[in-house]
Amino acid sequence: MSTVDEGAGNGAHPPSRTFDGVSGAQLRDAYEEVAAFVRWLEACDIRVPSCWYTHGWVVRRLHAVLRWYDEAYSDEATGRAAADWWLVGIAPLLRDWSELLEHRGRHVPAESPLADPEPVPPLDEWITSQADGAGA
Repeated sequence: MSTVDEGAGNGAHPPSRTFDGVSGAQLRDAYEEVAAFVRWLEACDIRVPSCWYTHGWVVRRLHAVLRWYDEAYSDEATGRAAADWWLVGIAPLLRDWSELLEHRGRHVPAESPLADPEPVPPLDEWITSQADGAGA
């Protein structure tokens, strides 16, 4: 379990350190852990796109920097490791997802690119749909 939020998930990380090919329960735990990390980032005044969980690349990058956080802030880590985490891990992610901030929790349906944007499902519904699809 991450040291960022002791209440997140049950500490079960996907065995491959990705979100692919894991059971529904593992996927649910991983999403919940990343969601707790997102809440922590927001508490640090970092703007996270409200639709972050619907973009696989964002979820995977957040998961990676969360794992890196655990290492960068471990008892054995140096101050340089923590600085690198912010400068090399978080800063590029903020730049890469800046366009997603404009979504404001709404997406144009893929099947109807000229339609008006629709609200993305709430996080808990998204996690359930993804976990159910993984064989939960």
